[in-house]
Formats: sequence, structure tokens, C-alpha cells
Amino acid sequence: MHRSDFRSMQLAIPLLMEIAPEQSSMKPFTSSITIFLLFGLLVSPGYSQGGSDDSCSIGNLAVECGSEVNNADYTVTFDVINNTNFVVHKLLIPGDVGGLGISPNIIDLTPPILSGDIVLGIEIYLTGGVPGAGVCIPLGLISKDDDGEEFECCGAEICFELPFCEVLFIRGDSNRDGGCDIGDAINVLSFLFVGGFCSCMDACDCNDDGQVNIADAICKLGFLFSGGPPPPSPHPECGPDPTPDNLDCLSFPPCQ
Repeated sequence: MHRSDFRSMQLAIPLLMEIAPEQSSMKPFTSSITIFLLFGLLVSPGYSQGGSDDSCSIGNLAVECGSEVNNADYTVTFDVINNTNFVVHKLLIPGDVGGLGISPNIIDLTPPILSGDIVLGIEIYLTGGVPGAGVCIPLGLISKDDDGEEFECCGAEICFELPFCEVLFIRGDSNRDGGCDIGDAINVLSFLFVGGFCSCMDACDCNDDGQVNIADAICKLGFLFSGGPPPPSPHPECGPDPTPDNLDCLSFPPCQ
């Protein structure tokens, strides 16, 4: 029987109960029908405990810095256990949670997860976020009814803390394009005077004095055009910051 048919039965029960007192001859009949409908609702696949939010679970959750397949800041890996009575065909994941970018947002499961089965090693990728911040990402497990229409049969949530990652970077490459040119000096000046963006402050600190100011633009221009010294390490290869300071580097795609 279709899930919507059971819903119709559920709505019909109060109506039958109202009619029964007025038609005394219908009382035995109504009572029998009510018991039958209630039994049907209890055994209906569409309303079984398998469709509740506590019938799917997450296992082996791991969060790592960076990604081997794209420029994401974090990779999240987990298993999904399907304890519902449904066959799960896909996962739905929001694209943004509190400013944290998430991809992919639709994961087609081939083959689908049968009831009682587990799918191993699902990966999603996160961009942005603040190291040390707590994050909870909702997941929707999607099945299909008898008519092929999709519905969410179960919901789960993965919660974790964003790790502190040592980001590798190239000093002086302030625009993070992997090059060494005048665009880096322009990017620093834009950050200082017209509201530009430096997502890796360490890379913008060309002279490694622990600050980002006009001297960093002069440092890069001097190296490029007037025989000035190269930026301190790490340069020209990727590496960690050897100098303790208060600057940070959220991400540096050329070194991932």
C-alpha cells in the first residue's frame, strides 16, 4: 500500500469516531475498522521506526587539512549506516553552514545502500571556516516511494571541530596565483588602501617583519625591478612559516 494511503486512513479515524456515537448500530463495525487501521499504520513501511531520524548513523568520522582533489581547506571522511527500512539512493548536504562552503551537495549512491548496509569512505570538502570552531553539518538520506518520487527517509548530523592546520605558502605571492610578478605588489596595495583581500597574511608579509604594510609592496617591487633581495623563506618554494608572528594563513591553493 502506498504511504499516502496510510495517511488517509490516519485522517479517517477521528471521523469514524465522531460518527459512531450517533449511529449505535455502527459501533461494533467502527471499532473493528479503527483497530484494523491502527494495526495497518503500525506495520506500514512508510511509518515504521526505520524512517525516524535515529535510524541512520555516522561512523569513522575524520577531518583532515587540505584536499588532494581540489583547493578545499579541509576534507571530511565518514561512513553512513542505513538502519532504515528503505533503500537509500543519495545523500543531500547543504552548500553552506555558517559561512563554511561545502561540496559536493548531492552524492548519488551507486549501488544504493540497502536496509542494514553501510557505505564506506564518503568524502566532502570544506572551504573557509575558523580553526578550532565547532561545526555541525546535516545530512539527508533520500529514498524513493512506489511511484519513484524521492523523499527523505532519514536525517543525520556530523559534528566536529575544525583542526588547526599548518598551511604551506610562498612568501611574497600575495595574490596566491603561484607566480612572482607585479600583481603581488598590486594586491598588497589593494589590501591596504582599497579594501582588497589577503587570505594568507604570511604571504603578503613580503619582508617577514610580522606586519603587512606598504613596505611589503616595496619589498616585492624592489626584488622584481631594482635588484633587491628576494623575500625570506619560504620562497620561491612552498613551506611553513619559520618566523613566529601574529599573522595567519587561511589557505594557499598553489601549495595544496
